[in-house]
Amino acid sequence: MQMLSDQQLQRYAISHAPSYKQEMFDALVSSVADHFGSAGFKHMDIGGGTGWFADMLLEQFPNCTSLIVDPANVLLEQNRPHDNKRLVCARVEEMDKYVQDERFDLITLNWVLHHLVLRSYAKTRAHMVDVLRRLRSRLSPGGRISVVEIVVDGFVLHAMPSKMIHALTSSRLLAPLMRGLGSNAAGAGVCFQTEDQWTATFAQAGLAVAERRLWGPWYATSCKRILLHLRSSQDGSFWLARA
Repeated sequence: MQMLSDQQLQRYAISHAPSYKQEMFDALVSSVADHFGSAGFKHMDIGGGTGWFADMLLEQFPNCTSLIVDPANVLLEQNRPHDNKRLVCARVEEMDKYVQDERFDLITLNWVLHHLVLRSYAKTRAHMVDVLRRLRSRLSPGGRISVVEIVVDGFVLHAMPSKMIHALTSSRLLAPLMRGLGSNAAGAGVCFQTEDQWTATFAQAGLAVAERRLWGPWYATSCKRILLHLRSSQDGSFWLARA
């Protein structure tokens, strides 16, 4: 799996932190409050980077604790210190070496799954399922996984944009061209999915969607929409429980 460079990671962190819309965060806070009440809970943020999301959650729920797991030291070093927050520099696939037997009440993945890209589209989707299965095994009884992801849809062939975007962005040969077209993940790849595909991915991992919301749209030029067969692209938030 090709990792983003430090420069790509920095651009990603800058562009995505503000994109967590207040309405999206408020909806998640409502789900967390409804499920956990005022009790303290253990939170793990996969790909939590600079800690912006964990900091927002700790502000709303001061009795919770947050563990941020991210493979990029360049991002983890930007975290603000907090007594209830700790950091682990590791890829999610290596998490077991560092987290050992811990269980968590809430696991969050904000725009992370689409970066778990392998060269094959089918292997990429299977890898996402494998990661989610591992995280499912980390849930405490009654625990929940919150996923925020990009949801795409094609005009006629609904999954076509997902396949095309994966192929174009994961190609090292096409990386200079894709960078010129504005892809921050050029050469490393991204794999967005349709809403049905995301739901199927969760189901294969043994997770059921208890709540879902779509937010958007993500804007693309008319030219890109036509070239990518892209009818729509949105943020999707999924509140998941064990199936």
